[in-house]
Amino acid sequence: METLKGLNAWDVLNNINDGVVIVDSGGKTLWVNTAWDRITGLNRLDVLGKRMADVVGEGFYDRSVTEAVLQSRSITTIPQSSKTGKSLVSTGIPVFTGEDPREIQYIVICMRDITELKDAEHRLKLASEQNEQFLRQLEEFRKQSAPGHIVAESKAMRDVLELAGRIARVDSTVLITGESGVGKGLLARYIHDCSPGRRGGPFVPINCGAIPAPLLESELFGYETGAFTGAKRGGKAGLYETAHQGTLFLDEIGEFPLELQPKLLHVLQDGAVTRVGGTAAHRYDVRIVAATNRDLEALVAAGRFRADLYYRLAVVPIQIPGLRRRQEDIIPLAAFYLDRYNRRYGLRRQLTAPLLDRMTAYPWPGNVRELSNAIERMVVTAETDFLTAGQFDFKLHAGDDAAPAASVPNPGDERPLRVRLAEVEAEIIARAIRDHGTQAKAAQALGISLSTLIRRQRHGRPV
Repeated sequence: METLKGLNAWDVLNNINDGVVIVDSGGKTLWVNTAWDRITGLNRLDVLGKRMADVVGEGFYDRSVTEAVLQSRSITTIPQSSKTGKSLVSTGIPVFTGEDPREIQYIVICMRDITELKDAEHRLKLASEQNEQFLRQLEEFRKQSAPGHIVAESKAMRDVLELAGRIARVDSTVLITGESGVGKGLLARYIHDCSPGRRGGPFVPINCGAIPAPLLESELFGYETGAFTGAKRGGKAGLYETAHQGTLFLDEIGEFPLELQPKLLHVLQDGAVTRVGGTAAHRYDVRIVAATNRDLEALVAAGRFRADLYYRLAVVPIQIPGLRRRQEDIIPLAAFYLDRYNRRYGLRRQLTAPLLDRMTAYPWPGNVRELSNAIERMVVTAETDFLTAGQFDFKLHAGDDAAPAASVPNPGDERPLRVRLAEVEAEIIARAIRDHGTQAKAAQALGISLSTLIRRQRHGRPV
């Protein structure tokens, strides 16, 4: 205690972080420490000598802890706001006289700035509300994306679904077009699931570009015993027959072999199928939905697709726009796939605002398929639960729908090296423009001037 003899109490009060105010029993301000100015954002000279009731009346505070202590005659803590917008918490401590322990002589007020705490609380509340809204939207997207439903926030996709829903009630042939990865197969399934008379029947997809032409005919139309070497005894029903009272989905119809197109046209016109190696025709009740990412009209003009088959397929054409043309769908789709992969892998990843901004600005050349792959890659490779823009690596997540990698010159190519390198360079420039959207951004990414890029792109050779 000897070391405390020379200690000045006022110096102590002036050097603590909390604001301290001393008032008398009448509420008059007697003393204010220096921290009070910093905490309240006010000048203590404006309140010294004034009654606290007057200080409140002049708007320095919204309420008085002094009045609360005088009424309760005990230690009292209240929240306050200063005229400078600071959020405060003030504790009033009554000091009683020695003669009468019931009579208050002074009130010591300790004041603390909780503005940052209030701001943090407000941000937490907003984040909680946004999270609840996000979960509600996610649940809605999950319902929309169940079998027979598609995530569609944009007007473009809502229009597509509205048309698909209307034509689902009839049996007209539908031709779905759009870039690879936009969800043509999902829309075909949606049409089937919305069809009152067919949703209970089979939905049979066939990828016309994945089956070699010699096998496609027997796979689609079936075959009889002895139709060819290796044919099963008793034959086999084709996919058209399997789709009876349901829907046959002809995916990648643009790859359908030209030599088989007359038979497909005949089946579409008559609804009757003759198996390979057979003679009897059998009728089946099948709804046809076809899809392609090719320009069928251009194929018709080039003689690689029959015009009569094209017109037979395109009774009701539906085009699905690329994801870059319906940006409103990007965040809902990201939320849907995040939920899917969190559930699949037992994780709790979350999307951050900068990541969503980055994803919204990205052109998505691979469309929904690329987005799904990007989300899965980030979910399984992230080190924390918060997915960031830094993890959004376009080159790693670009799927097979993105621009192909530039070719490496073939050592056996006998063309001059300058010509071969120019070809590779042209591919790199084309890919950069596709990835970045404009020539200017592509030039910046490649580290060359815009004029150089245009010159090399135009002439297809180094300069």
